[in-house]
Amino acid sequence: MCDHYCSADGPFRSVIILFDEFGRYLKFAAERPYIAGDAALQQLFEGVQNNSDQCFLLCFIQYELKAYISRVSYEKQDTLKRYIGRYDSAPKFYLSTNLETLFANLIHKQDREFLAKYLLADKTQWKTLHESIQKWFPKEANRNVWLDSELFQKVILEGCWPLHPLSVWFLCHLSSTGKELQQRSAISFIEEVLSQEIETELNDKQGAWCIPATRLCTPSLFEELLASEEYGLRGAGAHAFLAAEQRYKNDLSDTEREILLAVLIAAKTKLKVGRDEFHHALSAFSGIPLHLIQPTVHDLMAEYGVLEWNDRFQRYEIIGDAVPRTEFTKFLNKKSAMLSTERIEDLFAAHIKNWAELQELAPSFAYDNEIISNEWHFQIECTNIRRIAIAIKNAVQDWKNAVQVDTARGQLLYCYVSPDADSVQMQKNISKILNGILSDEKCEKGAPILIVMLHDVKGKLKQVLAEYQIICNDLTEDEKQRYTNFIRDYNTQLTEELKLTHEEMVQKRNYIFPKKIKVENMRLKK
Repeated sequence: MCDHYCSADGPFRSVIILFDEFGRYLKFAAERPYIAGDAALQQLFEGVQNNSDQCFLLCFIQYELKAYISRVSYEKQDTLKRYIGRYDSAPKFYLSTNLETLFANLIHKQDREFLAKYLLADKTQWKTLHESIQKWFPKEANRNVWLDSELFQKVILEGCWPLHPLSVWFLCHLSSTGKELQQRSAISFIEEVLSQEIETELNDKQGAWCIPATRLCTPSLFEELLASEEYGLRGAGAHAFLAAEQRYKNDLSDTEREILLAVLIAAKTKLKVGRDEFHHALSAFSGIPLHLIQPTVHDLMAEYGVLEWNDRFQRYEIIGDAVPRTEFTKFLNKKSAMLSTERIEDLFAAHIKNWAELQELAPSFAYDNEIISNEWHFQIECTNIRRIAIAIKNAVQDWKNAVQVDTARGQLLYCYVSPDADSVQMQKNISKILNGILSDEKCEKGAPILIVMLHDVKGKLKQVLAEYQIICNDLTEDEKQRYTNFIRDYNTQLTEELKLTHEEMVQKRNYIFPKKIKVENMRLKK
């Protein structure tokens, strides 16, 4: 195109390529290489790069590129990553990441003055809800539209009405990862539920009416939740709800069914709070008065046996199977107690990188200095105290061999240390091994090798690794069949806990580095 149409005699000055749904193409290329090979990604990039004076490529994506890669099976991810690194380093421009504002602008209000008076007649109610959302979702609710009380009132409360603020939260949470819902799907579900409520008359004597989150669970949305669980392994809450509902479809009252739906929504939004606070959340998600929540929850637990409180994950869980969760928990504890410390250490070294989805570390230095090649990245490896010497030797060789512009120079080693080990002594031993190997390799000035010692003081990571191994690899067919209702959901919870626990241990900043190099006590990215 550039040679024929944009040359000195050509009719055009330049070419612009607009690539819509680029992220979905990545997934398609990985899953069906015989139709759309991943090599096309490289050819496209190089073609544009080689003609950069006349050609410009603009790709549209809904999520970060890494989110698309995570949806592809592990064996196909490496191929994609080779090509994606280049695209990921290109300049990015964010058109809109605020789905809430989109909802607020699409839902047309005919009489805004009336609406403001109607909704704000009881400001205390919404102030309490706003504070509750901050408390229930401290990490996620830090965006201005949820954090700032004026923006919350204007965009969420008034702008997204008649949706309840937690209905908006539910849809935005499902859409944020792209694994449960796409943003355009969220808009279609709003349209569907609004069409059902079109005849509703407002009664200002009963307080402000809103559509609770449970009313959003229409058959079409529920189908999306079921599909995401089957395809993306995003828990098993919807399947458990379906099993419980089918078991007692002639016995469950409307209130009981709504509370079960509220429990499902709480699980999907990853709510973790104390038991009393959870009851307040169930009331807010369902629109059912608080005084009815506790007795109904008691009936669902004692009479139907379809609900159970999980102390570890601090939430109610739906039991769709006849086998109680307590039996599954005891079984898991017994199996995990049989794994030795050495086995746990080996599991960490062999699997934590994949299980916790650890990525190459890209320090802020490269970004701050606009370096788009990979030299300043740190390649990640995981090891344990018994294998640390071999891991350091390999890291030194990898560093020496890293001479290409697309190869990471730095080497970052996560070293697991079991609960009963002496942390101070281990740190001294590892430091001695590191500096001894660097001396043997004649690296007098040191090397970009950083070891992060992860001392599992409370044994939390040990327990999670043991349970993850059992669920993924150590169950017999009979055990899988017996506990099938819990396995998928528990697997999702363990994945989250694994990532969180690893992150918490990294934040302890137990860094070990060559004696010739000084590393300040700051975050890894720094």
